Amino acid sequence: TVTVETDRFTIKIDTHGGDLRRADLVDYAETTAADSPRFRLLNDSLPNLFVMQSGLRTASGVEPTHHVVYSAAQSDYRMADDADTLEIPLVWRSPEGIEVIKRYTFHRGSYAIDLDHEVTNNTATDWHGRQYRHLQRTQVAVTGQSTFIYTYIGGVIYSPEEKYEKIKFEDMLEQDLDRSISDGWAAMLQHYFLGAIIPPPGTAERYYSKTLSNARYVIGMISPGRNVTAGERSVFSTRLFIGPKLQDEMRAVATGLELTVDYGFLTVLAQPLFWLLNTFHKFIGNWGWAIVLVTLVIKL
Repeated sequence: TVTVETDRFTIKIDTHGGDLRRADLVDYAETTAADSPRFRLLNDSLPNLFVMQSGLRTASGVEPTHHVVYSAAQSDYRMADDADTLEIPLVWRSPEGIEVIKRYTFHRGSYAIDLDHEVTNNTATDWHGRQYRHLQRTQVAVTGQSTFIYTYIGGVIYSPEEKYEKIKFEDMLEQDLDRSISDGWAAMLQHYFLGAIIPPPGTAERYYSKTLSNARYVIGMISPGRNVTAGERSVFSTRLFIGPKLQDEMRAVATGLELTVDYGFLTVLAQPLFWLLNTFHKFIGNWGWAIVLVTLVIKL
């Protein structure tokens, strides 16, 4: 296990597959208790399993899927105080001469993470493959929730044509998602937090879902095929967002990602009210007085 410490995360990466297995959020606590542990968004323990997996697929079988074992130069990484980024390289080599560096890049002050698969073809023949990325989680009951709070836990996808679409666990159970989408993204949501996969713009990705045993559900995407000729190198790139539903930050990462803040049927009222509240807070710097001003505007 590789442990990564940044100003936003404590991350656990499993060298078996190079999966993101755990993500504790530095700025968010599990409860309001003074000694509460940090909120764990990604988790590799049942019953609340939620992990991010990725890999490469080829017709030849020379492929680093999330079932292979990578090597890591060290078991602990920490973002330096004067650094803006932190890179975590994991290396896999095939007996034939294919080298893959699976690289995570963390950014200071951001919940966005870059994921690259860098393929170097050291063989005498071409290598052809595709990159897949998916989120896997279990369906768990929501406990301690007020009946007045609308909560959705499940998958969502975004496309320029259909915009924001929920892919519920029961939808995944009934039928696998299989759709080609350009300039979109896929995510798994819970009330205040999400994990999202944002592919590069301009590429037609195949979005998929599937249901596994023990009430586990998968949603993700696979890239178009790419040819890496003998002696050449190519990089498959993806951006991840793992964190709280901060609308301004999500909007900066991907078009429509802020729509994961789901107000339900009250969206037409709630969205402009939130915009007004946020605008007042930017000028005043105090949520209490911002609420007072929004209330006065409503009264007027």
